[in-house]
Amino acid sequence: MNMRRVWGAILSLLLAGAYLAAPGCTGDAEPDAAAPALVSEVESGPVQLSVSSSDASMRTVDRVEVRIQACLDTGAALTELGLDAESEGWTVISDRLLVAQSLPDGRVLHERTLVLEPFLEGEYTIPSARAAWTRGEESGVMLSDPMTISVQSVLKEDDTLELSGRRELPPESEPDEAGVNGTLIWIATRFGWVGVLAIGLVVWLLIRRNKRDPVQAILARLERVASEPSEVSSACAEAAIALRTLSSDHPPEATRALIDRLDDARFEPHPGASNNARRLITDAIEHCRTLLDQREARA
Repeated sequence: MNMRRVWGAILSLLLAGAYLAAPGCTGDAEPDAAAPALVSEVESGPVQLSVSSSDASMRTVDRVEVRIQACLDTGAALTELGLDAESEGWTVISDRLLVAQSLPDGRVLHERTLVLEPFLEGEYTIPSARAAWTRGEESGVMLSDPMTISVQSVLKEDDTLELSGRRELPPESEPDEAGVNGTLIWIATRFGWVGVLAIGLVVWLLIRRNKRDPVQAILARLERVASEPSEVSSACAEAAIALRTLSSDHPPEATRALIDRLDDARFEPHPGASNNARRLITDAIEHCRTLLDQREARA
C-alpha cells in the first residue's frame, strides 16, 4: 500500500474527528461530556452564539459552569465575548478565555468558560451573553437569552434540628449565701493581716529612727557649724575630733586629754566662735564623758 495514501487517510480521520468534536457549531454534543442542563442558542449574520449551563438547579454550596461559544464565518472577527454575572448576584470563581480554534469548514470557534457560585438561596439569572463582531464594513452585536437557575439551601427539612428532642438545661441554682459570706470573711481576713503588717512596719521604722545614736547627731551639727564661714571655730573641730575618737579603740587616757582640750577651747576667745557653737561644744563634752564612763564600766 502506498504510504502517502495511509497518511492521507489518517489525516482525514483526524480532521473529521475535530470537526465532529466542535460543540455549539455542529449541533452534536461531545460523546464523552455530560449534556448541559440549560442551553441558549442564537444565530444571526456571520455569528452563531451558544450559552450553556452545567446545572439547572443547585445548592448554596455548589458551583455552576457556564460556557459561552461563538462560531464566526470566514472573514468575520470577534471583538467582544462575555457576560456580567456579578450584576445578578453571582460570585465569579474563575473566568477563562480559550484560544480561538480554526474548524475544518473554515469557521473560527471562540470559547469562554466561567465558574459561578451563589451566595444565598433563591432564583438566580445567568444574564445574556454579548458577542460583538465585525466583517469588512459590517459590524453587529448579538445577545443570548437569559437563563434561570434555582438555588436551594444546603439545610433540608430532614436536616433541621428537632426542637422537641432537645435536652432541657438544669435550672440555675441560687448562689449559696454561706459560701458568699465565707468568701467575704476570707478576703477581709487577708486584708486585715496586710494592714497589721503595714502598721507594724511603720512603727518599727519610727522606733528605729528615734533610737539613733545622739553622738552622731551632735557630730553632724558640729561639722555643719564648723564648715560655715560665719561660724568658723576651732572649738567645733576639737569637739568633732573628740566624738570620732570615742568611736574608735582609742586609749581612755588620750580620750580624756581630748576632752580637756575641748573644755579649754570652749572658753577661749575665738573670733569666729558664736554662742551656738559653744552650746554645741558643751553638749559634745557631756556626751563624751558619758560614753567614756560607759566604756570604763564595761572594761
